[in-house]
Amino acid sequence: FSRRRGEEEQHHHRHRKVRTFAAASSSSSDDDDGGGKGGGGNKSSTFVEEEEEFSSDSNIVDLELHVEARQSYLAYAMSVIVGRALPDVRDGLKPVHRRILYAMHELNLDHNKPFKKCARVVGEVLGKFHPHGDQSVYDALVRMAQDFSMSAPLVNGHGNFGSMDNDPPAAMRYTECKLRQLSQDMLLKDVEMDCVEFADTFDGSQQEPMVLPAKLPNVLINGSTGIAVGMATSIPPHNLMEVADALVVFARAAQKGEQVKLEELLRVMPGPDFPTGGVIFADNKDANNDNNNNDKNDSGRSTSNRNALRNLYRDGRGGVTLRGVAEIVPRTKVSSRKRSGKTAKKDDKAAAEKSLDRDIVISSIPYMQNKATLVQQIADLVNNRQIEGVADVRDESDRDGVRVVVEMKRSGDAEAVLNSLYKRTKLQVKVNVNVTALVGLTPKVLGLMEVMQEFLDFRIDVIRKRAMYSLEKDRARMHIVEALLTVLEDTDAVIKMIRKSKDGKEAMENLREMKGLTTVQSEAVLQMPLRRLTSLESGKLVEERDQLLSSIKGNQNLLDNTSAVIDVVCEEALEVKKKHGIPRRTTIETDTSSSIEVEHEIPNNDSLIIMSSRGYIKRTRPETFKAQRRGTRGKSMSKLKGSDSIAKVMHAKDLDRVFFFTDKGNVLTVRAFDIPEASTTAQGTPFTRFVDIDKGESITAILSLEPSALMKKKTPNEPQEGEDEDETFLVMITLNGVIKKVSAKEFASIKRNGKRAIALDEGDKLKQVLVAKNGDSVLVGATDGTLIRFDVDSVRKLGRMSRGVRAISLKEIKSSSKEASKAKGVEEDDDDENHGAERTAPPPTRTVKEDVMFSREHDYYSLSSSLYVVKVFPTIDAEVSRAVFSQSARFE
Repeated sequence: FSRRRGEEEQHHHRHRKVRTFAAASSSSSDDDDGGGKGGGGNKSSTFVEEEEEFSSDSNIVDLELHVEARQSYLAYAMSVIVGRALPDVRDGLKPVHRRILYAMHELNLDHNKPFKKCARVVGEVLGKFHPHGDQSVYDALVRMAQDFSMSAPLVNGHGNFGSMDNDPPAAMRYTECKLRQLSQDMLLKDVEMDCVEFADTFDGSQQEPMVLPAKLPNVLINGSTGIAVGMATSIPPHNLMEVADALVVFARAAQKGEQVKLEELLRVMPGPDFPTGGVIFADNKDANNDNNNNDKNDSGRSTSNRNALRNLYRDGRGGVTLRGVAEIVPRTKVSSRKRSGKTAKKDDKAAAEKSLDRDIVISSIPYMQNKATLVQQIADLVNNRQIEGVADVRDESDRDGVRVVVEMKRSGDAEAVLNSLYKRTKLQVKVNVNVTALVGLTPKVLGLMEVMQEFLDFRIDVIRKRAMYSLEKDRARMHIVEALLTVLEDTDAVIKMIRKSKDGKEAMENLREMKGLTTVQSEAVLQMPLRRLTSLESGKLVEERDQLLSSIKGNQNLLDNTSAVIDVVCEEALEVKKKHGIPRRTTIETDTSSSIEVEHEIPNNDSLIIMSSRGYIKRTRPETFKAQRRGTRGKSMSKLKGSDSIAKVMHAKDLDRVFFFTDKGNVLTVRAFDIPEASTTAQGTPFTRFVDIDKGESITAILSLEPSALMKKKTPNEPQEGEDEDETFLVMITLNGVIKKVSAKEFASIKRNGKRAIALDEGDKLKQVLVAKNGDSVLVGATDGTLIRFDVDSVRKLGRMSRGVRAISLKEIKSSSKEASKAKGVEEDDDDENHGAERTAPPPTRTVKEDVMFSREHDYYSLSSSLYVVKVFPTIDAEVSRAVFSQSARFE
């Protein structure tokens, strides 16, 4: 086999134009001869003879394979692009939709006529215009009848035409259809007035219109989707009234010779209008990359969203976020009564207003989404515990509209669940826009200005052709009417002449000679019935002549004056708007964002943050610990291994930011809900999974802050300098007695590796960080038991990178405790016995106590044999600040 293969390849190099079937014939002959035993040369000569024989055939053309492939593929691609996938920018229809409407028009299925079976229409389309499968034609017919698929349905369906649950329509033998009045008024009214181009059908037996004479840009009203070869289109639907107004604005500007601005069109047509309703959020990613930076102002997101819509209509590409309509409502008994066929009572509604239970009611889903799939998706998330707090999901939709009820548990957070539904389900989707349509036979990506210009040019051409058709028809009729009026002026003579004529041909000749009529006029006079000779009919002819003269004058004016044509364009557009327009169903949000942050999905519940000395951290619920009587043993809060012990315990909300301060003056942060929730028997997670801390650093303080405390308030009268009355501060104390007050807003943004919180002197360490507000007091205690008290207001607010100021003077102590206290300006009570304990000798130096814990609720904590306080107090007696505590003191 290898030897035969090599011989054939050598022969192929000598004869490069050998065709594939010739090689196949040679191979088969080789196999029949038994394979290569000395017969290679004979096979080669036979192969050449076969090549010469085939080459002499005049029906065979030698072509390069890549040339044939390219030409065939381009022909196929253009057939799909022009004949199937893309709509025409002039009438917004694909060939199959256009043929269905025209076939129904030929069948006289007008809006005021009886319905006919859809199978009759499909057979008409297949037999005359569309040589494809019957199911594809029926699917296209069904879609034009669905009010949840088309912004302005073009077909009136009778029977089961599918649903938003993706239920299939009934078979075509069961359903019936006819045209809607909108289809006749907007698309088909002038189709027989020679104003559009006709072409032969696939078999050449008759002709079909290449485009319908649309009065409004249907490509915008009903939109279109399609996948061609190498391109696709996705045009969202728009409101008919707004499209008509935009066309009028564009046409009036063209009438004045002015160039309309895109913003003027967007004032009357602000965005898409989906038939299923919903809320549109413009995707501002493109707007942020907009080259026109002059449009950015202090309005922030609002301007970006408006720019995104403008860029979408300017370029013909972009995207919008579409969200279904859902609201949180008080729970009523309507749902249960609705299932049983009863109606809600007034007292039920009154009780619901007082009820604290809330449910989520979805009244609209995004365009082209499956409602049944959405309900199943929500149920799966609830069953998989990805969404907490949901008791039941029910689909209560009926002929009155969509209604999906998400029943909440009493402990559930409805707002958090709703945000989760927006982020995790098809209740919020991204709608990509790609306005690709056929301009002639060329596919193009069109912006709103180009669409309006192409349609206006087409509409002007249609009106002029229609005017020319009407003018010729009026002139022909005027020619006849003038002859009839001429005959009626001398009726007796004409009758006498006709009676004397031998036959009709002679009568025509006599009329031409007698009254100077043409052959057409003479024929019309001879065919005139006798009732036309009455005086009443004569008056009607005169009235008809006047009408014809007026019509001829108007049509001639349309042919001579483009401004008059534009007037007709605007009048007809407004007429369709008045007759068939409906209010907008989709709202547009430009002042808010559609993005759902993680914080929006999580209920803001209470939690306890527990941290051990070895760095294990976890989050647990306060409900885990039940209230107990005094003197009982209590409950273990964490599983500890070896020499590990509980170091920090604090209360926080799940949406709070937890800050970790190290002895080297650095701060790290993590969101409270990022700390894994664990049971009381779990050890926890190493906190190094959430933050990066250097070797040798230790956590000396941990606290939590609400997100609102980290946000800067933007008010018109906000002072440029100074402090807000409600501003939150962090008060930091170092080992050497340095205090620093800094705004909590300085720590709004912290990366994983942390940020510098305070500048420390050499040898100094950060010991404690507390939350304070103006009006609070600070107590600082030293290792010798002395305290100092001062107001937070007396400490100047400093920047994040600053060092701080002296809070308490710490010096080496060589004398008695009382003398040392006096040297520091600390007064002691004269009666030492009132302290209830004997004082011991102080250490040689005084420092701020290191291991001091605190709570957000102004509690005291006793941690070891000695208690020293670094605490913020909202109110405190002045005498307490003068007290001196020994190392073995206790107080509650």
